[in-house]
Amino acid sequence: MGEGFMTILISFAERFADLISESGLTQKQIAEATRLTETSVSNYISGKSEPSLKALVSIADYFQCSTDYLTGKKEVSEEKIFKSCPPFSTRLVYLMKQKPCSGYKLCKDAKIPQGSFYDWKNGKTEPNLFNIDRLLKYFDCSMDYLLGREN
Repeated sequence: MGEGFMTILISFAERFADLISESGLTQKQIAEATRLTETSVSNYISGKSEPSLKALVSIADYFQCSTDYLTGKKEVSEEKIFKSCPPFSTRLVYLMKQKPCSGYKLCKDAKIPQGSFYDWKNGKTEPNLFNIDRLLKYFDCSMDYLLGREN
């Protein structure tokens, strides 16, 4: 995995821990509020595991911050309410029409495995943060835009 990906995970762990600390709530209370397990919250903070997109958005929604801030892509947190995310498959098709690009070109240029791409496009799975980082670079956009949380 790339250096950029490790930076995202480290930034996420640190910022999530800071947000919890600033809130004055316990990890258990945050887990309940975000519908995550206490173990997941603990593992995210310690950097032992990577959040799913659903978990990342749930945390960002709870703290009313951008996913870009939470993952270290932005230095300043803008408190605002974001839109709820459409299914990733829907958003991916939209972004490909906007660029425009084919699935083949996206996979080739962003170095995404074709099997993974088709799983995302067909709604079978969602990309992990490593591949989200590749998509951000390819589409040259913010994470919140990529996920459909903002226009």
